[in-house]
Amino acid sequence: MSIHVLAGSVREPLAGARLAGKANPAERLEATVLLRRQNADAFKATVAKLAAGHRPEAFLGRADFARQFGASLVDLAAVEEFASPASSTALSRPCSAWTTGPRSARISARA
Repeated sequence: MSIHVLAGSVREPLAGARLAGKANPAERLEATVLLRRQNADAFKATVAKLAAGHRPEAFLGRADFARQFGASLVDLAAVEEFASPASSTALSRPCSAWTTGPRSARISARA
C-alpha cells in the first residue's frame, strides 16, 4: 500500500523545539481511528426527526443500526491493511466497534 500525505497534515516543529532523542522501541504507541459513517445523510435526517419529536414506527436494534449507519467493512479492512505492515501487535477492534456506529479501530504498534 502506498502512503499518501494528507494536505495540511505535515507540521513544522514549534519555535524552540529540539530533538529529545530516538523513540523508545519498548514503548507502545496507540491510536484510535474513527471511521466515516455509512449513509451519513440518512443518519442526520433520522437524528433531526428524533430531535424534532418524531417518534419512529419501529426502533432499530444494534445490529440493524450498525448495518445502516456504521462504518463499512471495506473501510475497516483498509485500516487493517494500512496498520499491518507497521504493527508488531494485532489491530484491536472492540466489540462495540462492530455493533455501533461509527465503527472504530484501535491501532497498537511498537516504536
